[in-house]
Amino acid sequence: MLEKILVHWKPLLKILIVIIIFIILYAFIISKSLHKYLIDNWNYFKNKPYIIPISGFIKKNHKMSGYESTKFNLINYLSSMVKKIMALLMKPFYPIFEIIIKLIDYFKNILNRFRVQFKIMRNFLFKMVENIYIRLQNSAATITYSFLKLREGLKKQIGLFKLISWTIANSYYFLYSLVKGPMGQFGKFGEKWGLTASVFTLGAPGAAVWFSTVCFKGDTLITCDNKKKIKIKDITINSILNDFDKVLATLEFDIRDKIIPVFNYNGIIISGDHLVFENNKFIRIKYSKNSQPYYYRDDTLYCIITKSGLIHIENNIFKDYLDTHDPNINNKINTIIEKELNPNQTISNKNKVNDIIWGFSDKTVLNIENKKIAFDKIKIGDTILGDKITGIIKIDGLIVTKYIYKCENNDNLIVSGNVLVKEDDVWIRISQSKNAKIVNCEDNFIHFTTDSNILNINNTQFRDFFECSDYNINNKIDKIVEQSIN
Repeated sequence: MLEKILVHWKPLLKILIVIIIFIILYAFIISKSLHKYLIDNWNYFKNKPYIIPISGFIKKNHKMSGYESTKFNLINYLSSMVKKIMALLMKPFYPIFEIIIKLIDYFKNILNRFRVQFKIMRNFLFKMVENIYIRLQNSAATITYSFLKLREGLKKQIGLFKLISWTIANSYYFLYSLVKGPMGQFGKFGEKWGLTASVFTLGAPGAAVWFSTVCFKGDTLITCDNKKKIKIKDITINSILNDFDKVLATLEFDIRDKIIPVFNYNGIIISGDHLVFENNKFIRIKYSKNSQPYYYRDDTLYCIITKSGLIHIENNIFKDYLDTHDPNINNKINTIIEKELNPNQTISNKNKVNDIIWGFSDKTVLNIENKKIAFDKIKIGDTILGDKITGIIKIDGLIVTKYIYKCENNDNLIVSGNVLVKEDDVWIRISQSKNAKIVNCEDNFIHFTTDSNILNINNTQFRDFFECSDYNINNKIDKIVEQSIN
């Protein structure tokens, strides 16, 4: 038999191989069908104990390997078994829980009854308090009405006082006019009497200020860094004072046609609107108990602007001409002036600069009626196209933003960014003008005050250094400054 097998080995081997291949193919087909059947009925088979050990390899979970899927399925199966067991074990406790819930409902009903009772008491108390409040409110209204009547009475008294004070103040104008008329020197007595009468009526502040400026008498002595004392009228820009403070600008004003209340403050002759540090705060000279009215005979007042914003004279500390160097306060003041000059106009804050002072290049030369006029040669009392110069301000060019501006006659003018110019009947800052471009130059700057607050240059209108001399606006600005520095 063995011999026959050996003789026919090769044909048998072929048959065996064919059978094996057939078995493999059949097994593959069966496995595919079985796998598809298991997948189609996976919800049924996935929890079967004989499937769980290989469940991860039959159907993998998303983003899991076969091993991780098997582990996940096993945990889920065990979890479901535990839940069933726990549910069976918890059944004896359900009646207990139901009893507890019924007890809670019972207590809730009791609390609701209490709440209804308390609501009745609360409404009663509310009504009682409401009646008391109404009575108090009526009493307060009666008191308020009484105060309003008192206030109206005081307003009438104040109005009468103002009428009397203005009558006395206007007497100054009448008597002052005599000085310029035939009465000559006899009018000087009228000027002195008018100012004295105003001071007598209103106290130390004196008469109302129709022209607001903060300045000193020209021979007021200020100590420099070399301990040498120099008159304020002789100080120049870039001078260094004894506290190593730098002078940024000098100011000179003609006051012959103005009413400037002047006082003697601790031996210093100074205008009433100047700020002095007294009792740990800054106050106006005219409100100080140390101020005495002073009959000022000179025609000119002087002031300076310093880097620190302060002026030290002897043991006294004064603010410089600007009162404040705070850019936010200065921008607020500029906006107030712009609104005053441009009624019913929307004021834009775009492209503004934070310069604390403004002016023109002192190298500026104008051609007026075939006559050249250099800005640095202009003097107080000169006239430019009908505008009389009443003040000169000399400025350190390093502290301003410089622009080259194309005027109405197409001539160029070097001017700082915060100068007001009239374009299309609207007053705007040079820095906001489409006709202005920033330029570099080493010039110092200069500005002027005029009797009209306007400078006509190259067929273009500019505001002078004061910009606005309205009494109410100046008072409003003074209050803003005083609030910001105290």
